[in-house]
Amino acid sequence: MPSSRQQLATAVLQDNGVLGANETPSAHDQAYVMGKYDLKYAELSAHGNEYVYWPLNEIPDAVFDPICNLVWLMVSTSYGQPMAADKKEALSTSIMRSIRRHVATQPSGLPTRACYF
Repeated sequence: MPSSRQQLATAVLQDNGVLGANETPSAHDQAYVMGKYDLKYAELSAHGNEYVYWPLNEIPDAVFDPICNLVWLMVSTSYGQPMAADKKEALSTSIMRSIRRHVATQPSGLPTRACYF
C-alpha cells in the first residue's frame, strides 16, 4: 500500500535519529520535510516517467526507503548532521540508481504499437 508525504516526513526524521520511534514530527518539521520531498518530486517528474510514475502523495513501498534517503540528504544539514559534498553526491547517485532500476521495471501504461510484417 502506498505511503503518504506525511508518513515519509515521519520516517525520514525517525530513521535518522531526529525523532524517537514513537514520536511524531512537529507541524513545522513535517512541512519542511514534505516541502523538500515536493521539490525533489518536481525535479524528478520533469524527466517524465524516467524517475517517477506515482502520484505525489502515493509513494510506492518499493521506493519508499530510497526516497526517504534521498530526502534525508536534502534536510540533514538543517538537523545538525552535515555531510561533505562529495559523499552526498556519491550517496545521491547510488540512491538514484536504485530508483531508476525500480522504475525501469514498471509498465508505462502507454499503448504498445504493433508492427505486422
